[in-house]
Amino acid sequence: MEVRIAQLEALAEKTGDRLSVIDKQLTRIEARQEEFTKHYATKADLIDAKNSIIMWVVGAVFLAQLLPALLKKFGL
Repeated sequence: MEVRIAQLEALAEKTGDRLSVIDKQLTRIEARQEEFTKHYATKADLIDAKNSIIMWVVGAVFLAQLLPALLKKFGL
């Protein structure tokens, strides 16, 4: 019985050490995750990007329609 108790105590000590290591790693992972989540795009960022793309496309189409007429008018 004493041998079994000694084995269980040794196992408990190893388990405690492993949990300590896991806790340290988890703390580092959480710190890194907080740092990376600051750089994620928000819904507002996506809406701004979408609006910007739409404006560029509309502007390009408008310019493509207007430019030939202007060149013709100025004789170029």
